[in-house]
Amino acid sequence: MVSPAQASPLPHPPLPPHNKAAAGVASPRLAEIEGAGTMTTREYWRAVGAKHGVSEDAVFRGMQAYEEARAMISSSGHMSQFGRSLIWTFQLKGIFPESVCTSYVAARHRLPLHSAPNLLPDVSAINRLGIDRCNRWLVCPLDARSNNAIGQRVVVVADPDIDQYPTARAQIGMLFGVAVEYRIASVDAITKALMLAQRGDTPQFSPSATSAAGATGAVQRAVASSSIAQSEEITRETVERDFEKAFNAGASDIHVESTESGLRVRWRVDGRLMEARRITGEAQRAAYLAQVKLSSSRDANGLDSQTETGRASGMDSNQYIRGEDATSVRLWGGRRVSLRYSGSPSGHKYSITIRLNDQTRILGMRLSHLGYRLSVEKALIAAFADATGLNAILGTTGSGKSTTLYCGLKEMDLESMKVITVEDPIETLFSDGLDQREVTPNMPFNEMLRQILRQDPDVVVPAEIRDAESLMLSIRAAQSGHGVFTTLHTDTPHDAIRRILDSAAGIEPGALAPALGLFCAQRLLRRVCVHCRVPHPNAAEMWEKHAALAHLHETDFRALLAVSGNPIPEGAPLKPAIYASRKTEGGGMCPFCHGRGEIGRIVCTESFRFDDPDKIRIQREGTAYDPVAARADAIREGRLCTMREDAILKALAGIITPEEAIAETKAQTVFFVPNQA
Repeated sequence: MVSPAQASPLPHPPLPPHNKAAAGVASPRLAEIEGAGTMTTREYWRAVGAKHGVSEDAVFRGMQAYEEARAMISSSGHMSQFGRSLIWTFQLKGIFPESVCTSYVAARHRLPLHSAPNLLPDVSAINRLGIDRCNRWLVCPLDARSNNAIGQRVVVVADPDIDQYPTARAQIGMLFGVAVEYRIASVDAITKALMLAQRGDTPQFSPSATSAAGATGAVQRAVASSSIAQSEEITRETVERDFEKAFNAGASDIHVESTESGLRVRWRVDGRLMEARRITGEAQRAAYLAQVKLSSSRDANGLDSQTETGRASGMDSNQYIRGEDATSVRLWGGRRVSLRYSGSPSGHKYSITIRLNDQTRILGMRLSHLGYRLSVEKALIAAFADATGLNAILGTTGSGKSTTLYCGLKEMDLESMKVITVEDPIETLFSDGLDQREVTPNMPFNEMLRQILRQDPDVVVPAEIRDAESLMLSIRAAQSGHGVFTTLHTDTPHDAIRRILDSAAGIEPGALAPALGLFCAQRLLRRVCVHCRVPHPNAAEMWEKHAALAHLHETDFRALLAVSGNPIPEGAPLKPAIYASRKTEGGGMCPFCHGRGEIGRIVCTESFRFDDPDKIRIQREGTAYDPVAARADAIREGRLCTMREDAILKALAGIITPEEAIAETKAQTVFFVPNQA
């Protein structure tokens, strides 16, 4: 038996393979790993850690993180295709230096290391394999001009122990049909190369670029700028490819912005803008805008509408897309995506914003998928099922109000109820159950709302309250016994009441109050990436400060812990799971979040149902109603959980970072924690 002190990080470590194809067995649990072989995996890596100044505790945390990730992957349907190995976890968590991890993988699988400091991807081969699959497999074909192998293709791989590596090798073999040399490279290097390929930027090779320094410069230049050369022809396919890339990257909006020298194209991903392309030259600017205009008239089959067919691409782009007057549909990867165009003249000619709406995803979602606390989810389901009074989803633009509204409508008995929506435009088209009406120039919003109130609806859904008149019509509909569900641009439920009182001057507070139902304010917060998150350094301090809040909302907190992959057995004492995001600085790049440390968003809410005490207060105070005082009283009485408290609960449960919770709810001036000064 080899002692831990004699263990080396390179020759034949005793890690049992978790790959089903390699081992013929399922992934071992941590207890099985620790008992396998003549020398346990923990002992081996403890010895490696001692050699490199890594504590035993850090090694064990890495092994725990690996098992947690594997458990989460197996329990999440949308993540089931991803594999994960122990060594990958060590690298992403920064427990062992990148050089140790890659050397280990190379020795374990007897594959050479790729020595170049940067990878030069073969964009064509990556596109043929599929960028998503390359990211999933952590493989990257290299450009033939960068390889020192004659008659061979070189493919770098991060770790053959991931689940889908055999599938990757089979697909690569079918693609190339020639001998393939596999080499080992780090997760960080492969991810950066794939990001470069995804952006559509092919490094320019020259005799000077074949050296390591030249290759580094080529990669840096390609990453720094994704310009379209003035000589490059801009076609419909150029624009469509950009749009589909944005959708695959998870963008909610595309911003095509005119600049002094051309155009800048940016995507909004998880609420943050990122530059995707820069176009220089007047001719290129006009051509790109023209193609965006023509794109706005395409149907789901990629065909031009009759009204747009034959329009010259050289038409003055200042005449394109004024206001929100264009919507088109795409079928991307079997998903129906609507593109909503809004354009206007700008200081530098013209700019366009395109809103991407994945209709297939929304049609498949329910309220339980959006991340509400359990108590809020139940309150929303009850409000939609009851379908009485005036109910509103509150928040700023892009806070998910329409998605919540669509998901809530699915909780109604649509077979026995007449539900009519008024939308401008229809964002998601239901196959049946809803009577969806779209605003037209001949039938404006308020006129259509008046019309449908004469058509015997049970529930009226004005998609958005835009002015005092639409607000008055909605209130009167609620007073007359209709269920009304709408959206408002306010920050809190009590602020919404103040706005209603200010706008609905013709309605007495005594008549308004009985019609009020559930008001739910929300915004979207960025989720910490579960694949590369690390324990928060101030976790103990934060738990000591906010433990009372978790105990006050114990049922909600236990449910949130289960969502984050850190469930607590029933009856066991509460404990936090607080994480920090791991950015790219100083470590490998996570292939799931691409180094952002965050991926996806979750809803954060302040939900309040106006019951009898609140209605009496509104009737008594009338136009003197003070929303700040009313909200403070509701908090003190334990009837309201603020948006900041909701965010902190999600941070304590490991869904978002504490920094995200505080930064995104800083406008919340009233914050109450019981038994705490």
